[in-house]
Amino acid sequence: MPDKTPEPLLTLAEQSAFQHTGRTDEVARLCEAFAHTWPDAVRSFEYGRSAEGRPMLALIASRSGALSPEELRRRKTPLLMLQGGIHPGESDGKDAGFIALRELLNGTAAPGSLERLAILFVPAFNVDGHERFGRWNRPNQDGPAEMGWRATAQNLNLNRDYMKAEAPEMHAMLRLIDEWDPLICADLHVTDGANFEPDISLQVEPVHQGDPALYATGVQLRDALIEKLAAQGSLPLPFYPDLVETDDPASGFHLTVYSPRFSTGYFACRNRF
Repeated sequence: MPDKTPEPLLTLAEQSAFQHTGRTDEVARLCEAFAHTWPDAVRSFEYGRSAEGRPMLALIASRSGALSPEELRRRKTPLLMLQGGIHPGESDGKDAGFIALRELLNGTAAPGSLERLAILFVPAFNVDGHERFGRWNRPNQDGPAEMGWRATAQNLNLNRDYMKAEAPEMHAMLRLIDEWDPLICADLHVTDGANFEPDISLQVEPVHQGDPALYATGVQLRDALIEKLAAQGSLPLPFYPDLVETDDPASGFHLTVYSPRFSTGYFACRNRF
């Protein structure tokens, strides 16, 4: 953690040595602080309301001059979407997203990248589930001390709802996606305490579906990411290690072709990654 980072830009995760994660009031505070600190490069906005009436917030960040869908299209600026908190017990994407975006903006990570692209960051998609904090929501997971609940207030799993679009939160998300049309969406998840040797897995689509040009590009993207992660010291997998037989490692793994009820299958249907 940089010593000179102003406190308003720090997450509770960093301040607690990653033992705790913040609530949605922290999300609102950080979104406002980012927009205030970098007014020419960041805009914070509400894109919808949850079933319980909570605001759903997003950040758009770029140094290309494009902070609206119209400007992105006019300037032909590629847009990367980072989606955190679709499963609020998996808070890593929310906290890591704020940290990564801060480092991109202050130039300590990938200098110059925000001149060439834009990032649309949704820190906490499932805001109602996020606020159902508990110590035992994911008992096998290694922290944080308390975390949110997997489903929404209506007991809907948003990562089974992309095509069905039953939840009001998904209605808001699909409007956001239609308006901004990201080229790539990174939907950020964490395993529920599964004890795998690899520390990260990537499910890039389309690599099992889609037209030939998109398929070829998806494979190139996946392989390049795997190579870069390995060079940084990770042990990455290009698939999620689902066992053929539960609790039987000798049965091997099976690969999943994701349907459009998942984000991975849905974005492939949009001819996006």
